[in-house]
Amino acid sequence: MNKNIFSLILILFLTSSIPSNAVVIIEETDNFENPVIIDYSFNGEINKKETKIDEMIEQTLESSLVNEIKYDLKPVFLEEGVNSIDKIKPSFRQYEGSVTKIGSEPFHLKAPAFDINGRFVKNVDLGFGYQGNLAYDWRIDKQFSFYDAPDTWVSTIINFQDNKTSFTFSMDPVPESSEDNYFTDAVSNFYLRHEFNENQTITLGRTRSGVGFEGKLSKLNQLFIDKAQIGDWYSDVRSVGVVNDGSYKYFDYQIGIFNSNRQFLHSYSGLDFNTWLSFKPFAGKEEKLGNLVIGTGVNAGKNQSQYATYGTYIGYTYKKFIANFECAIANKSNGETFLNTDSYGLYTTLGYNLTPKLQFVTRYDFFDPNRKGSNDAITKYSAGLNYYFHKQHLKFSLNYVFENHESEEDISKILFLTQFAL
Repeated sequence: MNKNIFSLILILFLTSSIPSNAVVIIEETDNFENPVIIDYSFNGEINKKETKIDEMIEQTLESSLVNEIKYDLKPVFLEEGVNSIDKIKPSFRQYEGSVTKIGSEPFHLKAPAFDINGRFVKNVDLGFGYQGNLAYDWRIDKQFSFYDAPDTWVSTIINFQDNKTSFTFSMDPVPESSEDNYFTDAVSNFYLRHEFNENQTITLGRTRSGVGFEGKLSKLNQLFIDKAQIGDWYSDVRSVGVVNDGSYKYFDYQIGIFNSNRQFLHSYSGLDFNTWLSFKPFAGKEEKLGNLVIGTGVNAGKNQSQYATYGTYIGYTYKKFIANFECAIANKSNGETFLNTDSYGLYTTLGYNLTPKLQFVTRYDFFDPNRKGSNDAITKYSAGLNYYFHKQHLKFSLNYVFENHESEEDISKILFLTQFAL
């Protein structure tokens, strides 16, 4: 280790009054895949631990989200000991992939593309993502095979000199449909974000709305190729508004006010309120107890008429094991399209990391679009394999899905996905 760094640590010990285990340094190594974490305490003991990034976040996050970690780690001093990857803060960048922080996009995983160092702008990040889905489904007397319309994302983040403010713009240059206006379907994110401190962030612009956990995940971060049905109906949407995010040791929250019209560049339709609160009872004890997250939220407002959707989520990871459960009930709902009926649904997922790269997942998924009606519920049974050739940068997924329709014939599907992200 560099002697100057060690001397600086000794100076910090003598001149600061911060508590035990208060100074942590991340020693930069030639291979970022295996950084060295060194924890210094006042009693003179030095705990030096070499660990791989995958192992560091195993207790705090589904391994499929490893890619959220930034590649430009530099030596940095923290104000508390590291007990999870969420506490590691590089020079200019911060890890954003907490299992309770919903909606983060897995772009910008390398050093900034352009260093501007101007009066206001510090640097510019560029990102790219691609998903292509080869699908085959069959029914009693019909078979279909097709290459699903690929999802492509390009993204730009402008980071300002204060290291707290950024502007994000991302879009699909070839949207699935552009019936009204190209930008209506093409533009996804368009927002200004400011970090007041390590706990508080405010976002203004077009960003993810709706209620729920999986529905707000980026498609690049999903365990399955398709979202669960309640995610599709209630949460896989974006709106123009303002959002306050708070992140603390034992809980996270999100409060947002949006335009209830989900279409970009369309007129104002009414206010849409969104809240989500997550509890982390095992914070700081994940190594022994695993990571437990309990969340609940409400999405309510007025579009064509008043609506309200209530959701609950429970997620647990321990070493190689993953389990979660989410349910939602709606008195009308305002997802990507307005649903003028009372509905409800739920899903539960079990997963296991067979190897550091190969993951097995299975899911039960139920949705009833009209709980006051009959014979229209859909139940899906899914099993899949995810192979992270290079984390989320290059990923392959294979899913089998059996759909039981009360009002139609059953459907079986085989889906193969290729994912590429920079």
